[in-house]
Amino acid sequence: MGEWKVLACAVALVAVLGVAGCGGQTSANAASGSADNAGTTAQSVLSIQSASESTTAAAAASGETVASAGSGVASSGVFTEAAELVAEAASLANAAGSDSGANANAAGADANAVASADAAAGAASVDAGAATADADASADADSASSQSSASSSADSATSNPATPPQDLIIDELGSTTSSKGYVYYGIRVTNPNDGYSAELPRLQATGQDEDGNILFTDTHTLRDVYPGESIYYGFRVGNGTVPSVVDLELSVGSGNWKQSNAKRDDLYSFDNLVDSGTQNGVNHFTGEITLNSDAVDAKKPAVTVIVRDEDGNVIYGVTAFLQSNLVVGVPASFDIEARDLPENASTFDVHAMPWSA
Repeated sequence: MGEWKVLACAVALVAVLGVAGCGGQTSANAASGSADNAGTTAQSVLSIQSASESTTAAAAASGETVASAGSGVASSGVFTEAAELVAEAASLANAAGSDSGANANAAGADANAVASADAAAGAASVDAGAATADADASADADSASSQSSASSSADSATSNPATPPQDLIIDELGSTTSSKGYVYYGIRVTNPNDGYSAELPRLQATGQDEDGNILFTDTHTLRDVYPGESIYYGFRVGNGTVPSVVDLELSVGSGNWKQSNAKRDDLYSFDNLVDSGTQNGVNHFTGEITLNSDAVDAKKPAVTVIVRDEDGNVIYGVTAFLQSNLVVGVPASFDIEARDLPENASTFDVHAMPWSA
């Protein structure tokens, strides 16, 4: 009977070892699988460990029974070998559990890494979205600011008056001082503005002696100067005392700038111009003037003779006024007297500007 008990115990032990071997294989397979299989294997290992402990206890009890029966060294050796097999099976199970735990931890770490990467990507996406939103908001703000500035500029341009006109320019000037103390000037005045006409500009001449004392002040009022137009004028200033210096000032009253686009090019034409030469200190410039088209105050023009030296520089000027009305297309003769003409006079040219109706 004792031997049959030993055999029964050995059979039971082999069965236990077979289960442990399967558990070890299952554990090994689970170690290379997913975290879910690792968890299942861990549970199997725990069951195997519990079964192994129960078997070991049973084997120990049987060993004690056999020993007390005096079954001999051979029976005791069988149980000793079986106990070693049981211990090896438990060690395999523990190793499989450790591998499963490691795999589970690795899988968890991977999952955490993936989750962290996803979170980082999400945060980066949020940051990028926020940056894009900020950029869009900034662009919208800049666009709105530009539109607002453009609107403000347009409103300002609409509400503010036009740019103030530029001053008239004396772009040709020359003079001769006679032995009698008078100064003869020839000038050309140009209106540099587009859209503004200068009405009744005033020309003031102030003569001073060497000590700065004022000798005379003469004022001449000219006729209107249209936009972009140039007019010539000749005049005499002085009181019989030769001045050391003469200051010329050309001005337009603040209320005498008028918005205008009027033009009057080629209003007059001249023919048969003659310088009769000097006789008793007087020269006569004669010729014919024709009014080419009707215009305001054009029928009685002021006619100006500009005298130049051989280099073309203005050195003298004189203006006279026609006393009869011109008729469009009909030539009219004129005779302008010029006194104290300088000896270096070489050429002359004649100009006209509207003066009175």
